[in-house]
Amino acid sequence: MRKSIAFLCMVATLISFSSCQRNYTHAVYEVSIVAKLIYNHSVGNDWKKSYTCNGRTIADGEEWTVPLDTTETIKVNATVTEIDEWNDIGYGSASVTLSDGYKTSTHITVIENKGRYNGNKALWEIIFKVKLIDNILIT
Repeated sequence: MRKSIAFLCMVATLISFSSCQRNYTHAVYEVSIVAKLIYNHSVGNDWKKSYTCNGRTIADGEEWTVPLDTTETIKVNATVTEIDEWNDIGYGSASVTLSDGYKTSTHITVIENKGRYNGNKALWEIIFKVKLIDNILIT
């Protein structure tokens, strides 16, 4: 009799744990941004990199929360500036799909605009990687 009661209690406990699944509604994605200098033919050495999305400045490690079972793509604009008396600026953009493991990149060329190295180029690769951080419940 005791064994039967113990067995029924164990079965009831297992059933109650298996039915307590959360119904997550949203996913949180982190976008990492890495800028790699591919080459620099005497453009300069004082660099500034900036990134924007939907009109606001973003940084490496920025997070987005999107509903589950949807695919969202964001456009990230990148600017690379060599800081000197006459700044040299290059622009690029990438479409980044918010999906775990997604990776894309863009190349930006910065051209020296004045002085004896006028016309020389530097090439940057901006790499975007997406990682699923968490699933959450938003009510």
